[in-house]
Amino acid sequence: MISIVVVSHSPDLADAAIDLASQMMQGTGPRMVPAAGLDGGVLGTDAAAIAAALEEVDGPDGTLVLLDLGSAVLSGEMALDFVDPDVASRVRLSSAPLVEGLVMAAVTAASGATLDAVAAEADQALTGKQQHLAEREDAPQAPRTPVMETDQALQFTTVMRAKHGLHARPSALVVTALAPFDAEVEFVAPSGDSCDASSITQLQGLDLGQGDALLVRASGPQAREALAAIQELADRDFGDAPDAPEPQQLAYLELDPDVEAYEPAGNREEELLRLENALANADGFIEGLAAKMPVQGVTGAVLGAIRAMLHDPVIEKGCKERIGEGRTAMDAVQTTFDQTIAVFAEMENEYLRERATDLRSLERLLVKSLMDFELALPEIPAGQALVLEELDALTAAQIDPGQVPLVVVRAHGTTGHGIIIAQDRGLPVRLGASG
Repeated sequence: MISIVVVSHSPDLADAAIDLASQMMQGTGPRMVPAAGLDGGVLGTDAAAIAAALEEVDGPDGTLVLLDLGSAVLSGEMALDFVDPDVASRVRLSSAPLVEGLVMAAVTAASGATLDAVAAEADQALTGKQQHLAEREDAPQAPRTPVMETDQALQFTTVMRAKHGLHARPSALVVTALAPFDAEVEFVAPSGDSCDASSITQLQGLDLGQGDALLVRASGPQAREALAAIQELADRDFGDAPDAPEPQQLAYLELDPDVEAYEPAGNREEELLRLENALANADGFIEGLAAKMPVQGVTGAVLGAIRAMLHDPVIEKGCKERIGEGRTAMDAVQTTFDQTIAVFAEMENEYLRERATDLRSLERLLVKSLMDFELALPEIPAGQALVLEELDALTAAQIDPGQVPLVVVRAHGTTGHGIIIAQDRGLPVRLGASG
């Protein structure tokens, strides 16, 4: 997969653009690094810093460089003279607009496209906006040549229910969903205009809005699989649920596992091994959740912090000391975490008090592991509102916003990591519910 370097006069602008592009993808995308600003917070670009970034991300697939203003281009060109010629030969400086070009490039790169294909997609980044706003009569039109003959294709028709139509985020989901399949997929609008569904630029150029009919056609060795992937996205409103009445059915989810069936090992060595295995299993589970989230996104950062809390040396030491005193791993985990939770729960600062939720979440995860229970949430019936006592980060990261229309939480706190993740992932939450 190619890498991307973002050159800007402003570090804040570069970081924000990368964050926006990251949130357009699900799972792993291209590596994106900023090369922005000068020492001391001064606006500007530094050829040496750009060269260092190019060396850092260099790989066999190449690197695309997005730049903001005139002197950034000069600095980018100068940076190519500073790096090894082999590295420079794999670098492409792009004239695409910084924000739109970065989003298009990142999503296209995530599908495994070549450097040439990613650069071409970035160059077309303004096409959809120009067509929609009709900024000028001669605005370049994205090519819309059908990718296959109708009578040779599998196809289905659906109605766009996505609240804002086929805009950037749903288009990114389409491109990502099709990447694994050897198939040609075509989207056809009511006007008869069609486009290659592997291009995020062309998808947005169709200007499909809520309520528009959409014809999807596919051909090739994996046409059926590709069509099924798009059908699944359409069933989920392409990740952008329409306004709908509140669900009438409620799904109650009890997060705390039953520990009565825990059987002591009978010796300290075995209990200590159980603890170490539980910590390793919990760590792997959190790492797996984070890997499914957008690179450099808010959710991934929060999960990283939760993972660090799992390995807090004070907590780990407390658990091991209690096992050394002859307690079971289960008792050691519950006692150590409960004591720490009690300290946070009594704090006056609301933000710090909400960290008790993170600790309860980790305690539940370790208890499940000690009991050999499934660590992931049970399957939640689609379309039902989910009722919880509190919303912790690990739970919020597992709930599919396309399946669960509402999460009802009895707790009132608004600064917890679970609420932050819910906001980041577009998950509607009602707090402080009773009855």
